[in-house]
Amino acid sequence: MYDDDDDDLMENASYVSALVGEYSVKYLCKEPCRTNNHTGHSWEHEILQGHPIRCYEMFRMEKHTFH
Repeated sequence: MYDDDDDDLMENASYVSALVGEYSVKYLCKEPCRTNNHTGHSWEHEILQGHPIRCYEMFRMEKHTFH
């Protein structure tokens, strides 16, 4: 019923559709991050009380250096 060319075509089509699906999930379906409403002192306080890596990302210095 099917020959080797049809099998190769179906395999390639499956591969391409998997790649398109992975691309869309990774790059098109983005979830917002850092959606905090804090500003000024409250934002700074939250960053300094949070994870050390986030502090470094925001201020480009470690917590003890910032203090």
